[in-house]
Amino acid sequence: MIITAAHTTEARPLPAVAELLPPVAGALGGGAADLAILLTSAPSTPELPEMAERVQTRLAARVLVAATAGALICNGHEFEQSNGTALWAAQLPGVRCRAFHFSAQDADRLDTPEAVAEHVGVGPEENPAFILIGDPFSVYPPDVLARLHSAYPGRPIVGGLISAGARPGENTLIFEGLPLHHGVIGVALSGDLRVDALVSQGCRPIGRPLVVTRAERNVIHTLGGRATMDVLDEVIRALSAADRRRLEAGGLLVGCVVNEYQPTFARGDFLIRNAVGLDPETRALAISDHLRTGQTVQFHVRDRESAAADMQEALAGAAAGGPVAGALLFSCNGRGTSLFGRPHHDAAALAEALGSPATAGFSCAGEIGPIGSRSYLHGFTAAAALLRPAAG
Repeated sequence: MIITAAHTTEARPLPAVAELLPPVAGALGGGAADLAILLTSAPSTPELPEMAERVQTRLAARVLVAATAGALICNGHEFEQSNGTALWAAQLPGVRCRAFHFSAQDADRLDTPEAVAEHVGVGPEENPAFILIGDPFSVYPPDVLARLHSAYPGRPIVGGLISAGARPGENTLIFEGLPLHHGVIGVALSGDLRVDALVSQGCRPIGRPLVVTRAERNVIHTLGGRATMDVLDEVIRALSAADRRRLEAGGLLVGCVVNEYQPTFARGDFLIRNAVGLDPETRALAISDHLRTGQTVQFHVRDRESAAADMQEALAGAAAGGPVAGALLFSCNGRGTSLFGRPHHDAAALAEALGSPATAGFSCAGEIGPIGSRSYLHGFTAAAALLRPAAG
């Protein structure tokens, strides 16, 4: 297994590809790439189809995905303030790579696991892992995730929503050589390969876990039989002055327990969602997801120390799994320097902990990764797919 990645700050699209191809092709020893991923930071690049075609031709790539992705990540660096292009390529002997595309219409019509598997082109018995790169304006990612989980339960799904364009139609994806401005491109990987998912949500529980005793859609009316705002007021009064400042700076977060059968809950056991509204009259709290009566939740706070510690903990667990040949890293565009106060935090931490595997990725408008046995759409998260030989 050979995986390589390279980046350039060359602003002109075609010269950028010309600069990247020699070192990437050289690292592959002149052999064909089983999978190539081309990322550029420009919001809309008319030359992207030609860039992808040149990569396809030079690397003889069996599967090629390309996107206008926003701020790029490559080999321990996050290029937040500069335009550029990154190319990640892999020779994966014994691995089957299959690309597919989900539009909003596909997510609506593929209503059985069998239909999803036929659309993807991979049988569930192949136990695939998935990489997703999507446009945030044209498809509802939880619908795509729900369809994939129906056909491939328990399989890892990792990815991100591109953030180059600020409006619908400004992002470009290349699928089978064609430019698209909508939907989600996926790559299914199966065979002699192990793909481990890393997710760092970067926040810390405050207060204690509580059972939702009345909820409607995304509104929590009562916790433990008490009005939600009354409980929240009690939690805030008990916080330290430092945590109150963190709460004011980062906003209130609500963690929804993923596995209710655990005896205790800690960081990483929650699916984190934003609080989006308070109703002073009903004393209810609205969050950015639906939930049900009987779920366990806990309030959370986000800060740079928690985010750094969470990333280190996730990386330590990943490092224990053995050498990593390559990685794809999807980090929220609200992290980086604005959160950590210094550049390259997530990319550098991954490189240091995992021995500098060939890595590419981008800053996202939403990250995809698993909590427990199911993948979700996250915010303010770092998610990574770590590739190793199956025997590694």
